[in-house]
Amino acid sequence: MVTQVYHPNIDLEGNVFLNILREDWKPVLNISTIIYGLYHLFMEPNHEDPLNPDAAAMLRDNQKVFESNVRRAMVGGYEGQSFFPRCLYSLKAASSLMHITDEGKEQVHMVEMIKDKGPMWDEIVRDNKLVPTKMEEVGGWWFANIAFPSLSFSIN
Repeated sequence: MVTQVYHPNIDLEGNVFLNILREDWKPVLNISTIIYGLYHLFMEPNHEDPLNPDAAAMLRDNQKVFESNVRRAMVGGYEGQSFFPRCLYSLKAASSLMHITDEGKEQVHMVEMIKDKGPMWDEIVRDNKLVPTKMEEVGGWWFANIAFPSLSFSIN
């Protein structure tokens, strides 16, 4: 099952418009390049080459409403005619990790996001009837610190 995302460059079937995965692909590109490309796609969505024309039009015409639609889709529910499953589980947990940058934007560091969140992970596993696992078993979160030492994303 693909988690649907409200994004101008990702359609509801999970297809991603990322040039390096299509016409710009070269054998010398590696997984780090793809991860960076996806990171950039989420940080700087592009309304000019959309796979989701409705999201692209909203981004182009009214960024505040677009951002509101993204938040609504992340907490689960309908955006237009499309249902989006919940993928953001705790704004309160995220807000406790925020700091204000010099530009006044709130930032959350990805590695800090999962630090000491075992109980929240247990709740996600239980509520979604997932295979019981411990958060530490899901992946090597320390790798994000090495691969992306300054990786963070904007909440606002």
